[in-house]
Amino acid sequence: MFQAIRRFFRGRNPGKQLLKVPLNQPFAWQKGVWIEATEATIVTLPGALVGDDEVFGSIIELSSDRVQVGFTPSADGSQIVAIQLRLSPGQSACLRRSSEALIQAEHGGETSIYVTLPADG
Repeated sequence: MFQAIRRFFRGRNPGKQLLKVPLNQPFAWQKGVWIEATEATIVTLPGALVGDDEVFGSIIELSSDRVQVGFTPSADGSQIVAIQLRLSPGQSACLRRSSEALIQAEHGGETSIYVTLPADG
């Protein structure tokens, strides 16, 4: 997926570009890439993305303290299996470690997001 994003951006302004995210297809979110919601959007990340000895903000950077963050615990409550970010229109997030993510509109359908590649591209 990231190669497709790079091909999409080739020869274009390195600023924000609109990308349609297909429903139920993992998004290969590369470190340093910012995504911005165009509508109320739910981003689901694996819980293992942030280790026990790590600070959430050192791995996931949010544009605002108003971004809602939720955690899904394992059945026995011993670990986090998923992290959910609820981005309102205009809110954004960036990962400091590459990961797959599921991105969908809050209403459950596909959505479009703005993607900004890191300056070192």
